[in-house]
Amino acid sequence: MRETTDRKKNLAEQITRGKKKAEKKEIENEFEKIDKIIEDDSTFLYEVSSVFPFQVFPDKVIIYPTKIVVVHKSLFFKNIFPMLVRDINTVTVTRGLVFASMRFEIRSYEENPGIINFLWPEHASKAESIIIGLLSAVRDRGIDVTKLPPEKA
Repeated sequence: MRETTDRKKNLAEQITRGKKKAEKKEIENEFEKIDKIIEDDSTFLYEVSSVFPFQVFPDKVIIYPTKIVVVHKSLFFKNIFPMLVRDINTVTVTRGLVFASMRFEIRSYEENPGIINFLWPEHASKAESIIIGLLSAVRDRGIDVTKLPPEKA
């Protein structure tokens, strides 16, 4: 009788160890997925900055495969506004005689990032076309752009 209870305890301990190993392996897999996401998101596709003499601390728009980052700079701080591509409703480029400005509308934020002024029109138009292409790929067609090589994205 005692032998069967010892066997049951042994079996229960083996099952517990097996579950712990499986849980540990699952946790390691999740960390690997997070590392892969960070690695995939580290290369940017395009960057556009406002022109220096007209804006002492130039603003930037940095385009990654899955997100857009707007950076507003001032003397003592910079405001970084990241937004996922799937959350962007629209991007608008307004062209003037010499410069262009860019504005974003985002669906899940209380307030949109500020307008980025004093951009070169060619750079702003290229950034807009890349963002609209990403919007179309991610939202309309369901393409996972993180799996594309950077030169194709």
